[in-house]
Amino acid sequence: MNPAYHRVRFKAELPEGGLPVRFGIVTACNPDGRSASDTENAAATEALRAELAGGAEVFFPVTGGSADFVHAEPGFGISLNTRAEAVALGRRWRQEAAFWVEAGEVELVPCGDGESSFIGAWSDLTEPPANQPRFQFLGDVRILRQPKTAFFCSAKCPGDVILRTHDAAARWRDEGRVVVSGFHSPVERDCLRILLRGTQPIVVCPARALPQRVPPDWKKPLAAGRLLVLSAFAATASRITADLAAQRNEFVAALADEVFIAHATVGGHLEALTSRLRARGIPLLNPVT
Repeated sequence: MNPAYHRVRFKAELPEGGLPVRFGIVTACNPDGRSASDTENAAATEALRAELAGGAEVFFPVTGGSADFVHAEPGFGISLNTRAEAVALGRRWRQEAAFWVEAGEVELVPCGDGESSFIGAWSDLTEPPANQPRFQFLGDVRILRQPKTAFFCSAKCPGDVILRTHDAAARWRDEGRVVVSGFHSPVERDCLRILLRGTQPIVVCPARALPQRVPPDWKKPLAAGRLLVLSAFAATASRITADLAAQRNEFVAALADEVFIAHATVGGHLEALTSRLRARGIPLLNPVT
């Protein structure tokens, strides 16, 4: 394999949602290790772009090159589930290798024989604009383009409110409404289970970094492109705290077009959030009085 691959540097235009937690980098330039003309490489890059545009994956421009970018090959970062998918794509475009980025580490992966190797941290191998994602995500970030309803419910909730909220979740599921929430309180978790039985998109925002392991019941909707897991916190935020939960609730409300608050405990964080949302003129469904 060309030793220059181990000294690669990247320029990237991040997707609208920020940097995916895992993605492959594939180029269509210089197939089979030969130097193609600029015209050939441009045509191949456009063909790869068209292929990706016809699929369900989130993709964004990434150019790999030498440290001074005298030599550069435009390509794309593609939000994939496994490095094997990146290798398969690289093989289809007759590449010697692809790159796999996960949890901030860059791996050089041969498309033929040979062992993969870690070549450095994404933050060290990229220019500054690509180093600071607005948030990290798993799933299809394009879900954020759709109208969204934020959903909140305090941990302690009257029984009659619980039943009405379950009914509301079933109605949202059947209507195809996109619901965004931390899904942390007991009632919120109940509603997530109801929503997962449908086909509509869901956005889960944990009050911590992205989970290291995806819950089993999330895998199928993630693969179907209808679940987005979105974190506004650094990878070091491994434990949920009251402060992070409050920040997450503000984040969820900011993402949404309207807010549904099933119940807010008097004197609690959700009651204070409700007051702030009213002051901002945010549309409230079933507002707390």
